Amino acid sequence: MSQYGASVDIINRALQILEVPRIQTLMDFSPGAIEAGFLYDKIRRAMLRRHVWTFATRRAALRPVATTTVLLSPAAWTADIYEAGSIVSYQGVLYIATIENAGGTPGQPSSGWEQYFGPLTVTPWNIPTPTPPLLQAIDVNPYLPQTPVGVGITPYGAGPGTVGYHTGELTYLPKGDGTYLVFRATMTTANRPPNIPSSTVQPAGTNAPNGPLLADPWDAGITYAQGQLAAFPPSNLWLLGISADSEVLGAQVYQSTVDLNIGNQPDLVQSDALLTWNPTNPYSAGDHAWGSDSQVYQCLVANTGQDPTMDQLFAYWLPMTMWVGTWTNVVSPSPRAFSNGWQYIAGTLSTMPINYPITSGPVDDTLTLNAYKLPANCLREAPSDPKHGNIGWLGAPSGGVWYDDRELEGGYIVTQDTKPIIYRFVADITDVFAMDDLFCEAFAASIARAVQPILQPERNDLFQRAKAVLDETMDDALKINAIEAGSVEPPVDDLLTCRL
Repeated sequence: MSQYGASVDIINRALQILEVPRIQTLMDFSPGAIEAGFLYDKIRRAMLRRHVWTFATRRAALRPVATTTVLLSPAAWTADIYEAGSIVSYQGVLYIATIENAGGTPGQPSSGWEQYFGPLTVTPWNIPTPTPPLLQAIDVNPYLPQTPVGVGITPYGAGPGTVGYHTGELTYLPKGDGTYLVFRATMTTANRPPNIPSSTVQPAGTNAPNGPLLADPWDAGITYAQGQLAAFPPSNLWLLGISADSEVLGAQVYQSTVDLNIGNQPDLVQSDALLTWNPTNPYSAGDHAWGSDSQVYQCLVANTGQDPTMDQLFAYWLPMTMWVGTWTNVVSPSPRAFSNGWQYIAGTLSTMPINYPITSGPVDDTLTLNAYKLPANCLREAPSDPKHGNIGWLGAPSGGVWYDDRELEGGYIVTQDTKPIIYRFVADITDVFAMDDLFCEAFAASIARAVQPILQPERNDLFQRAKAVLDETMDDALKINAIEAGSVEPPVDDLLTCRL
């Protein structure tokens, strides 16, 4: 293999440095496999924590925990078939399915699974902060059907909201009977005004910030994913609700059956349209028919018996580059994507109470600090704005970084903040294909240095060789910015600022 693709490749590189025979698998009963395999994950995590490697940096939007917040509790992976968006736990690592019918083993190449680095807390859609406990006697049930302007009564989750979301945030729609639906935002709508139309027509491609159960209007210029919903014609777009045993979610709602679906008008390509060309039927200008090549054709001149697929000069028929079967009006209960802004995920939620760090509590309690749960597979915090302050006036700070009261305690951020935090961190990357080549080389040298006293106790020169490879590789990583080494400006100092 020409690159690092598996843990055994890194271990074999370490054994090569030590002039020890390479292994076939980590299950080999050899000193090299046993000793290096024991240290593999321990050294990997230590190296990721020691530096901010750019390949491992991620961002996640975190919200303060509220009384309505529940924790994501992924089930353990089993040898089964999973739908896209399923989140599972495997060998202590969280993964999310990126394809339909994911049947591979998480962590393996081309398995259909990727590590999950998103939030672990899930909040109800469009409920920013519950009413403080002392005022709950006058609270209003937020899950009742809504009445947006010009739309009429719509169920909770199917109308426009007032809370914006960042990409990757999780929300749930409680159905009131102990069940729920979990969605992940696929586009950022934070700080954008709610889209409350004056009529039932919804502007194409918007979710600012509309509910997960709202189907976007079909647009010829938008590329749709398999499972994504769209409404045609662009009116009466509000879904009538969803349930696990329901196949049809709403009138004039279609679901894409293919990926990269663009330009296919749903009402002309879905199977119930029954537009198969018939040589005995008379066609008028403007009529549509399906050719034997599964393409939709539009009649240009009234005719009978003129096969669209044989009309090479387009005298009678015009090919529309629309393909039969790319949309269906029978919507599956768990589509991969509900709209351009939300993706349904098969996530399980925990019913266990949240143990807050001391001095913190739910955000709706104004007498305590607030707690933000750290994202999945988070190893360490990374600078939130590492390039800020490269140039300062007379050597002074630019004033863009301020002191904050955030403290990390027990897997939470404890702070007075109440708004969503865009948290930048170093993730616990286990996929070797995702690792930088220089990291893999340094990783192998670190393993070699650690196991040399056991595998080659008489060869101190091999220890020095491993150390030299490690030092040289780390220097190279810093030079090409594989390790983040930009300007990290200190917070503004009041003593210095007041003298400028």
